[in-house]
Amino acid sequence: MRPGNFVRVTSASDITLSDYQIERRGPVLPLQVGATAHISVSLLASDATAEEPEQCRQSAIKYMGKSAH
Repeated sequence: MRPGNFVRVTSASDITLSDYQIERRGPVLPLQVGATAHISVSLLASDATAEEPEQCRQSAIKYMGKSAH
């Protein structure tokens, strides 16, 4: 069991580049870059202190032995 409480936030959206004044200039750029961009974000947060995960690891090593990796 990992220490602390976890929160995960994910989001995905498409944005139109022209809405943000991003221009696709030149003869090649409009062919290589679409008019919209897909944006995805994933966040993970915990309220555990910096010491808690290390204590958890040491406890696991004590009872299960060191990882083979």
